[in-house]
Amino acid sequence: MAEWKNLDTLEAFKELQTKEKVSVKEVMSGENGAKRVKTYSVPMAAGLSYNYAAKAVNDDILACFEKLAAEAELTEKFEELFNGAVINTGEKRLVLHHLTRSQLGNDIHHRSQRGIIEADALLHHVVHQAPFLRYRKFIHLPPPLSFSTSR
Repeated sequence: MAEWKNLDTLEAFKELQTKEKVSVKEVMSGENGAKRVKTYSVPMAAGLSYNYAAKAVNDDILACFEKLAAEAELTEKFEELFNGAVINTGEKRLVLHHLTRSQLGNDIHHRSQRGIIEADALLHHVVHQAPFLRYRKFIHLPPPLSFSTSR
């Protein structure tokens, strides 16, 4: 299980705070700007791409963000979220709102019915209370949720 730490206690965050700020005006001017637009782009679904050339980052800052993500165990935490771990550590509760779209991880097992009730209530609210969602042509309901109250 991933360890939860405050952001300001992470070494990579302290390192990030020491990095020199990027002047977008400077890095986007001239030939360097054109090169940056080509380089600072990532592919997305459906043939789209996200271009972050006009963001105040450079290769050094991006490398620091990568270290920060690794140190904060973000990949592991996302996996735990999708697989039903207690992510809301303050209230010691599951975080289930992502289940209104679809189930991305394993079946969710929980020791009580509360998680099931919360997910069902949220799904009911999203589907039945939002007026524009009442038309079936706009609705893409997720597959049935897989819950169990025992492990």
